[in-house]
Amino acid sequence: MRRTSRVSRRLIAVMGGLLLWAVEAAAHGGAVENIDLSASPDLERAVIQAAQQYLGTPRPPESFGHVNGKVSVNFDRAAGVAVLVDALDFGRSGQVRVFGFKDERRVPKQTATRISRVEAATRARAVFEREIPSEMGAQLSPLSLRPLAGTYVATWIRKVEGVPILGNETFEVVVNGVTGEVVGWELGIFDFPSSVIDLGLTIPADAARRRAVDAVRARGLPHVLVTAPPMTLVVHGREPYYGMVFAASDSRDRLYVTVHGRGGRVQTGPRNEEFEEVAEALRPGVARTFPGLH
Repeated sequence: MRRTSRVSRRLIAVMGGLLLWAVEAAAHGGAVENIDLSASPDLERAVIQAAQQYLGTPRPPESFGHVNGKVSVNFDRAAGVAVLVDALDFGRSGQVRVFGFKDERRVPKQTATRISRVEAATRARAVFEREIPSEMGAQLSPLSLRPLAGTYVATWIRKVEGVPILGNETFEVVVNGVTGEVVGWELGIFDFPSSVIDLGLTIPADAARRRAVDAVRARGLPHVLVTAPPMTLVVHGREPYYGMVFAASDSRDRLYVTVHGRGGRVQTGPRNEEFEEVAEALRPGVARTFPGLH
C-alpha cells in the first residue's frame, strides 16, 4: 500500500536509560538509512541475533536502517536482502521480534503471472500462520489480493470490533507470481491495545456527513462528496472517525475529510489512498472473498 504520512521524532528508551533516536511517522510511514545502534550494545546484539537466526546465517549485516517503526537489518543492500526487527519493547522486556523480511532477488523478471490467485493466497496464508503472533493474528482480517508487476500482494488489516484501523497496522506478503517464492512480508506495529480503543459514538453518520459537507463549503473549496468509496467508520490512533472523500469536478484532486465520532471535529487533508482502499473493500453489497487467505 502507498501511504501518506507526516514524519515526527520520538525518543525510545532502551537499555539502562540509554536513548536511541528513531524516526517514526504518524502513520508509521517513511524510511531512514544508516542508523547507528552502537549507543546500546545489548540492543544492537539482540537485533543482529534475531535477524541472523531468521535467515539462518552467521553473516554480519552491512548496515541498519529504519522502516515503518522497525529496524531494517540490511545484509545486502544492493540486492535488497533485509530483515525487519521490532525493537520498540526492548527497554522494558529485553526482547526483539522479527516483523518482516525481503529478498528482492526473488522479484520476477517478467510481469505475467503463472501461478493462480488461490495458490498465491495459500502461500501468503502459510506465512501468516508461521510468522504472526497469535494475539495479533486474531485482530487481522483479509483486505485484498492484487497482482502487481509479476507478483501477488496479499494484505490483511487490523480491525477492532469490525472497525478497520488505519496507519499501516497491516500484514502484507509479496509472492512471486511465477515461482511462488515469498519475496517479502511485513507486519505493522499495533500502536494501542484493543482495550484502550474507544469506539463509542455520539455523532450519527448523517450528522457527520452534513458537518463534512458544510466544512468543505465554508472553505470555498471546489470539491463535492463522492459515494465511491463511501463514508466509512475507521480508527486513527485510538479514536473513531467517519472518513469521506471529496473530489473536485474539474480535476483529479481529492480530499480526505474526517469527522470525529464523538466530538464532531472536522479535519480536511490530502488524499488518503489507504482509506480509499479500505473503504472500497468494505463497500456494502460488494462481496470480496479471497480463497486461501482466510
